[in-house]
Amino acid sequence: MEKWGHECGTAMCIAGWTLKLSEESPRVHRSGSLVADRARQLLDLTHAQGSRLFYKNNWPYEFHLKSVLSHTDEERAMVAAERIEHLINTGI
Repeated sequence: MEKWGHECGTAMCIAGWTLKLSEESPRVHRSGSLVADRARQLLDLTHAQGSRLFYKNNWPYEFHLKSVLSHTDEERAMVAAERIEHLINTGI
């Protein structure tokens, strides 16, 4: 595993990292929607909040753009961290 990477091959998989940090394996859930559902439960998010956080296409434009323009795993991880912080501060 790379410094910033994850088993699924992305540094920005917030749902996957949620499971990983809770010591659950994302691989157990076998599909992205099941991983997202379990991560939402662990983080005590509503379906709408989980959808806005876990699916990049639902991110506010500035974060979506930053993610597209990121070239390294470290940059992508930093964008994901900024996105999480934004949700915590604004609920969006």
